[in-house]
Amino acid sequence: MALKKAVHTPEGYRLTVKNAGNLPAPYSISALRAGRPVETVWYPALQGKTAAVAFPDVPADAFVLDYGRAALDINRKNNSRRTSGLLPGLEPLRVRLLAPVEQPARSQLGILPWLGWNNYDKALVGAILYNPPFPARRFQYFLLPGYGIGSKRLAGLADLRFKLLPGGWLPKVLLGLMPRPMITTTTRPTTTTCGFTAWCRCCGFAAERVAVVSSTTCKFRVLFIGKEEARFRLMAFWA
Repeated sequence: MALKKAVHTPEGYRLTVKNAGNLPAPYSISALRAGRPVETVWYPALQGKTAAVAFPDVPADAFVLDYGRAALDINRKNNSRRTSGLLPGLEPLRVRLLAPVEQPARSQLGILPWLGWNNYDKALVGAILYNPPFPARRFQYFLLPGYGIGSKRLAGLADLRFKLLPGGWLPKVLLGLMPRPMITTTTRPTTTTCGFTAWCRCCGFAAERVAVVSSTTCKFRVLFIGKEEARFRLMAFWA
């Protein structure tokens, strides 16, 4: 389930609810004031994918689906909606040093220092920016901006992965992109700067057999290397 809109009307509130799964079950919506529930209303199972339901006119600054966590909902990031403000469906952002587990009430950004080395940039220092990996989520990112001590240039890595859940005989599809820029500089006898960016695209899918407790997983990985032409800076000398 997902709460898509919350509109205040003269009669109360009109809330738009979407059934992201295929489970027809009753659900509850709670009105919150300063983080505390002020009223909860239960509704019958949705007839279709989306529906607009009425909620009484109460002093509320946010609405939450299944506040008591009675339903087996894995993704609760789309269960809340503020009644006002910029981006009302986005939870407040919290930056943490360690953020392994997602918190439904907040959007978390994890940050960690990292050290690395490659033959082009030599030693690398930077920070890892990521969203919590647990529980498993549809979009997962790891951004590793850094600075090359040897090349004295900005460098880094990235790992972006998106999961599709079409269902049926193909329950899960994974799409990924991993860019890795690298640069090298030489100064004998002229200053030469060369570099390349490795773009690794991956695609995987998992298939399940009917009436058999087994699954098959297959992954494809393709590496594209873009070449950057050398740039020379010639030094002229006169006697």
